[in-house]
Amino acid sequence: MDTLPFDPSTITREDLMIVGIGISGIVVHIRGTNIVVKKFGLSDQDQHSEQKIYEHLQSHGRAHPNILKYYGRVPLEYELFKGGLLFEFHAHGPLKDCLGKLDALGITPAQRSCWPYQAVSAVAYIHSLGVTHCDLGVHNFLIHNDGRLVLCDFAGSGMEGIKGTVAAGTRYTHPDAYDIYYETGPRDDIFALGSTLYELYFEKRLFEGQTSDCIRQNLREGEYPELSAVALPLRNVIKNCWFHREYTASMALTELGPQTTSLN
Repeated sequence: MDTLPFDPSTITREDLMIVGIGISGIVVHIRGTNIVVKKFGLSDQDQHSEQKIYEHLQSHGRAHPNILKYYGRVPLEYELFKGGLLFEFHAHGPLKDCLGKLDALGITPAQRSCWPYQAVSAVAYIHSLGVTHCDLGVHNFLIHNDGRLVLCDFAGSGMEGIKGTVAAGTRYTHPDAYDIYYETGPRDDIFALGSTLYELYFEKRLFEGQTSDCIRQNLREGEYPELSAVALPLRNVIKNCWFHREYTASMALTELGPQTTSLN
């Protein structure tokens, strides 16, 4: 809290602007700062889990350039913040809301060319520390103020001692996950990563415009989109994420190579 660029005791409701609403809570920007507060609902289980996971990811001086920066929790005596979690603010918001208008936002092709590596690097990092995101997708990547991607929203994610409580959206869900005996794990993040990389390349949603039922049927029947237009090595990485059961994010990182320009 000592490093915060504002004094919580001086903030009023007029200083707060809602920038995001999700299942677990709302995100408000503190005007005049680069900070957002994530305030949770009636149950604090998601807040406790997300706090523990971010502390784990940033413990012992660790930090990753493609993980959203976490500042800590607001002390409970500041009732306006409801003990919320503090994160770095990025004005562009979720990547999902920016697809199809990246040029207008001033995001250059050179910046976008690094996104596949950055997305894979973020997943490889959390997996190396025993964290499974459980809801990977373009909705949970933010565009950093400097143009890189940062992975966010670990409410409902899992690690040792914390059971994951969320599931990925239909276009990011492994088709085997609908089997009653299926056990979730890092493999689910990898499948979702394949769909995310597809969306990064084409700048549109996988099976865009189709209903969840149609998407689920396509995936279960093996009706995946054509990838011949995707440049190598990204094409192989997407295929491996979707079809190779033993594929890992670290393997994808090696295959892509450093700061790949696979979108060119």
